[in-house]
Amino acid sequence: FVHYIQAAFHSILIILLSGYIASDSRNIPLELMIMLLSCGFLFIEIPQLQTLRLKYFTNVWNIVDLLVFMLVDATIIYRFNTDENELTRHWLYTCCIIFGYLRWLSYSRLINSLSKKNL
Repeated sequence: FVHYIQAAFHSILIILLSGYIASDSRNIPLELMIMLLSCGFLFIEIPQLQTLRLKYFTNVWNIVDLLVFMLVDATIIYRFNTDENELTRHWLYTCCIIFGYLRWLSYSRLINSLSKKNL
């Protein structure tokens, strides 16, 4: 059940992030919502990291999770501090979108597993 809630919140994060990147303009309330969601996910990952330690990194999705949320936070913080280097900003956007959607697609396994149980 928890995974479904995480999938829903991750979907919201990716939709907000996609809209923010597509607009290519400063929107502080949207930036704050994205940061809040991303930091929330990081606070979920940190206890897992503390508990599992190095074993945490044996699961590729854990690495992707950390990468996505840290990239999103870094992108928003970068945008808060400076907006001079468009190339850097667009590379950060690209990485956020690629890894964010990759992780988002991984949640389709939840739906597939449900349909197999019903067969």
